[in-house]
Amino acid sequence: MLRTLFQKNSPRVAVMGAFRTGTNYVRFLLEKNFACRIVYDAYGWKHGGVPVLTRYSGLTYPPVPVVYVVKHPASFITSLYDYFRDVNRNILAPTEWEAFLRSPLVIFDSKAENSSQMRFSNPVQYWNFIYWNLSTLPADRFRSAGLRYESVLENPKEEIDRVAETLGLKPNLAPFSIPEGKLARLNDRQRFEPQKAVTDETFNSVLYRDNSYLRRYSASDLDFLRAELDPQLMARFNYEISDAS
Repeated sequence: MLRTLFQKNSPRVAVMGAFRTGTNYVRFLLEKNFACRIVYDAYGWKHGGVPVLTRYSGLTYPPVPVVYVVKHPASFITSLYDYFRDVNRNILAPTEWEAFLRSPLVIFDSKAENSSQMRFSNPVQYWNFIYWNLSTLPADRFRSAGLRYESVLENPKEEIDRVAETLGLKPNLAPFSIPEGKLARLNDRQRFEPQKAVTDETFNSVLYRDNSYLRRYSASDLDFLRAELDPQLMARFNYEISDAS
């Protein structure tokens, strides 16, 4: 029987990243296979990065390590667009694809009363912002580790073991487990229950390996991505924008 991992004395880990980048998937892998408790809101909002706190603010950062999840920007934007069209919350943007890609994007927490908003000139700049923020956390202040979503899908145990070793997490006694279907959307207050976290809907990871998400993009769309994406970040995560096949 799987021992419960949601104990008060389990170490907390903040999982962060942009919308639709696999944060729930990484939460499942960590909480199912290691003695830890994932928190999404340790630094304010998991989709908003780590805020700058001045010495006069009266606020302090919590002693919680950060695991951030990054997805290829072209894949991220297609997932974000589909989420926006299907769910229609947390995002203000045009509903037509070409306009969505090129127009200002406003994000907020629709579950929070009177949520503040964050505005970016387009979805690419949201990706640039949050992953520059999360990938440059000073090592002398933050314990942090990054995961490429595509790498986790390809080698889940190897990638999660690497992060767990970095953070000093103790493995669970059961064999390493991955979800067999799509995950339900989880928020910070929901307890981790494996039988409820996995839905009956089939998860297709092939599109992340064959780059089929690029079919959404025209040649001019791809040129727009190349012009807007931060080259340092693309190199840092070993991403590139190839032509759609």
